[in-house]
Amino acid sequence: MILWRLIQLLAVVTILAPVDLLGQIMPKPQQSMYWHKDGVVHQEWDKAEYTFQRPGKGGKVTHKIPDYLLPDSLDCFDGVYWAIAKRERGDGGRILDVFWSPSGSQWFLSAVLDAPKDSVPCRIMPLDTGLFLVESMHGFHQGRQHSFLATATLSKDQKLSVKDILEPNLKKPLFQRDRLGTWEIHPGCAALSTGFGYLVARSDDAILMADGKLGWIWLVETRKQNPSLRLVRLYPGIDESYLDRPFGRGLEMGILGIQPRKNGHFLIAARSEQAVLHGRDFEKQIEPTRNVHDPGTLARNASLAEGRRKSVSTYPELEWWDLDPVGGQLTWEPTPAGLPRKFTSPGEIESFRFRIDINDRVLGGD
Repeated sequence: MILWRLIQLLAVVTILAPVDLLGQIMPKPQQSMYWHKDGVVHQEWDKAEYTFQRPGKGGKVTHKIPDYLLPDSLDCFDGVYWAIAKRERGDGGRILDVFWSPSGSQWFLSAVLDAPKDSVPCRIMPLDTGLFLVESMHGFHQGRQHSFLATATLSKDQKLSVKDILEPNLKKPLFQRDRLGTWEIHPGCAALSTGFGYLVARSDDAILMADGKLGWIWLVETRKQNPSLRLVRLYPGIDESYLDRPFGRGLEMGILGIQPRKNGHFLIAARSEQAVLHGRDFEKQIEPTRNVHDPGTLARNASLAEGRRKSVSTYPELEWWDLDPVGGQLTWEPTPAGLPRKFTSPGEIESFRFRIDINDRVLGGD
């Protein structure tokens, strides 16, 4: 479910490379995973297939995702597979067809969302109460209510319609109108210009979206009749005063990965708060390039590489946290067996990722 997010992030990198992303240390894309029936589902972010593994030997099966479905839309909830097909309308709007499958072999149409061009939804995920969670980067707007997320109800003729907007309840307004009357992100919330976060995970009890730089984790409980949006901050020192930084400018990437656990909680791997706040201090004296295609001078690139090494050597810690999505509690965890407690180079961060296997063991690498 993260492919379109990564494309979006790459676009941001291209735009901001001259001014902000000089020494950014980005982790490797994580696998998507879900606890499904009596097994576990894993999907690589760039592949139109997924594996389902049951307990015991020989229980691993690979399924292809049909060509008409978006590979990055795969979702699993309550023993059912879900995915989306997209149709573009001539007026710039978008139609999303939601399909479900009991086994991953045959797919059946469940719902249709015919969205106006000013919303352009990009994600639909089922909730337990017959509702669907819908995400739009253009936002949902009703009166003074604004958000990237809303719930939708399903009619008898399989049509989805927005029910409630899930407000983030920030002190600053999330959106404002530009001179042409179009909704745009308010400058005071510029750090949220790409939404609530490109890290997305689901457990039996909640859907999670996280911003890796801010360390902000947004939760929607799936079992509630009237779901709301809850914010959990991994880094207490990164509050709303940081929201006016476009795309979290000046902050290092903090959250390196999030995966759902068998008990319904989430396991988070992250750098320390000090690394996020000060890890990029070493690049402040490096002259930024003014052209995104400029490879930079040898001296500049050497200085940049040295700044990245100093960042990791000064703030090497890898922290592990358990998140209870129902209570919203974060609990520090000891490092899982076989995983590093500290990083020794930027390359180790860039290649880092983890997953959880059928036996609930935390595994690193591919």
